[in-house]
Amino acid sequence: MLLFVCLVLLELAARPALGLTDKEIAAFTSREIIKDDQTDRSKLKSQLFAVDNEDGSITVTTNGVPWHAVGEFPNPMMESWNSFTMFKEPVMRPEGKELTCLPSGPIGISVSGAYIHSWWSTSEKGCFYAADTDEFDVCGGSTTSDNQYHYHQYSPCVSLPICRNESPIFGVALDGIPIFGPIADNGRQLTRIDVDKCGGRFDKNGRYKYHVTIDPPYFPSCFRGELRKDVGIPAADLTCTCPYDDSKLETGGGAEICDFSGDVNVPAACEDKIAHNATISRKWRQEQRYIKLAACCPAGKDCGTSCETEKGTKEECQVDTRKIIKMEVTNVPNERFHRSQSTQSFQDVLRGSRYRKYRQSILSLLYIWFITAVAYYLSYYEAFFKQSPKELGVPVSSLVLLSAGSNLTGFLLSTLLARCLPRRTSLIITTLAAAASSFGLIASNKYSDFVLLLVGKIVTSGLFSLVYLVTVEIVPTPSRGFVVGICFGMSRLAATLAPHINYIADILDALPQVFVGTALLVCSIASWTLPETGETELLQDYYQTKDLQRHLEKYKTRHLSKSLESSI
Repeated sequence: MLLFVCLVLLELAARPALGLTDKEIAAFTSREIIKDDQTDRSKLKSQLFAVDNEDGSITVTTNGVPWHAVGEFPNPMMESWNSFTMFKEPVMRPEGKELTCLPSGPIGISVSGAYIHSWWSTSEKGCFYAADTDEFDVCGGSTTSDNQYHYHQYSPCVSLPICRNESPIFGVALDGIPIFGPIADNGRQLTRIDVDKCGGRFDKNGRYKYHVTIDPPYFPSCFRGELRKDVGIPAADLTCTCPYDDSKLETGGGAEICDFSGDVNVPAACEDKIAHNATISRKWRQEQRYIKLAACCPAGKDCGTSCETEKGTKEECQVDTRKIIKMEVTNVPNERFHRSQSTQSFQDVLRGSRYRKYRQSILSLLYIWFITAVAYYLSYYEAFFKQSPKELGVPVSSLVLLSAGSNLTGFLLSTLLARCLPRRTSLIITTLAAAASSFGLIASNKYSDFVLLLVGKIVTSGLFSLVYLVTVEIVPTPSRGFVVGICFGMSRLAATLAPHINYIADILDALPQVFVGTALLVCSIASWTLPETGETELLQDYYQTKDLQRHLEKYKTRHLSKSLESSI
């Protein structure tokens, strides 16, 4: 028994503290205003301090005036005093019970003294992505209508990131969990895909931290910790609004989500209360894109206090790019898209965009499959059946071997093109070569006819391989079998109709060749409309698909896209 008690005590002693350390608390202190600030600071001095109340709580007080440079705004910055009290050792909420309804005002305080807001900008007209409505200065800040300076996104002026060195503390959220800069303890700069749905992660010591990232939603998008009852925000201000419900913005939001009555040392009883008659409805779509990471200063270089200036990024600073998976969200009226309060799953994302996003590509692919089959079977029929082997002086056995060899040659040719050239370029070259062989049949003799038909069979065989490859790369997995099946059906229909095209030669001898050649030229145009898949990194196996699904699950709460278009 004694051994068990000792082991428990050792485990508790070794468990890392989640809250602010004494050193991090000391970072919340006023600093001298930097010299290059152009703002009139005659009456605006940065006032910031944090106090350990020695009862398990800390209080951070600020006048909202940062110590760094501030731009000029239509609503000039003014003092905005607030004190926020939080647990010194955060009380973590159960997993799956995170508080997603964040305040429409401050959700934290930065060590610069400025307030931290979520990335939603609210007004009586609805919910908007802050970047679409607010003006930001070089430090990434803006002012509210009541002149409060705040951040909606990463600010390069709070601390100077040193490349491959862990970022210092950026601020603290109202639940007491610290917010650190974008570079983790392993030296890697984080993006939203590297953190959980609230914007945090456990470091190598097992300590949970929020991280501000360079991509949306930048700051915590939900609270993993409990709020104190004396947090410093009126219960009336903690209502569920953006991005879940904007139908009551004129009256200050929906129902109160926290009960602040009772003992202040007991966590407030907070629960998401999302109205089922919300005006906002959401639909998601995914895409891959490259983004620029936050500029950092190489170790040993003098980059000043920030890598960013009004003229852009300083030359001595380093800016890397990274490919990320992003989700985009759009707003639609509730009566048109009724799933207003539940985030769509990974399968819903694919299912919702299956035909909307790929409709043009699928139509182009169906056309290419059809015309390719027509050209293939026409060249095969003309070369090996219509023309008598006796007239050509070629044994029948040789024709059989030649037919099989042409198919193999076409496959090898398409494989070579696919490895050396982009997919679209390969398709265009192949369709143009097939069109040229078709047009060449207009003026030729029986021997050159056979050669041109053989070339056409080789090229169309390769075209079949290429268009199949592009089809399976473009079409998403859930609908791939269906679309490929339809494409094969189109090719069988084309094979049935192909011999009958020769009947139009009764009108004009060269009309079948002109028809097929023109259709192949249109195929080259249709190929150009397809997305390029050859230079795109695609999922390789089941395990990568599961990894992608796990990452996308991180975006299932609310702050997922770069823009929200109001359609109310």
